[in-house]
Amino acid sequence: QDGPVINSIVLTPSIMKTIKASKVLKVPEGVTVTIKSRRVRVKGPRGVLSKDFSHAKVDLILQKGGKEIRAEVWFGLRSELACIRTVITH
Repeated sequence: QDGPVINSIVLTPSIMKTIKASKVLKVPEGVTVTIKSRRVRVKGPRGVLSKDFSHAKVDLILQKGGKEIRAEVWFGLRSELACIRTVITH
């Protein structure tokens, strides 16, 4: 039981949402990144890698002429905020 029961309704404490959370990843020299619809393609000296993050509610933005990737979540709960680091590390 989460909270007091009033007329058979369980009252749970309100959950705070974070308004905006973001992380920035610097792209190494000699590597090019393209992002379209949460699909990321990385091309570098070791080859090409493609990842699809369309399932995650994370905004992916290329900054500074493709030298940085910013992942951000607006109005996210704890589990949604965890996706930022997951997306950046993959």
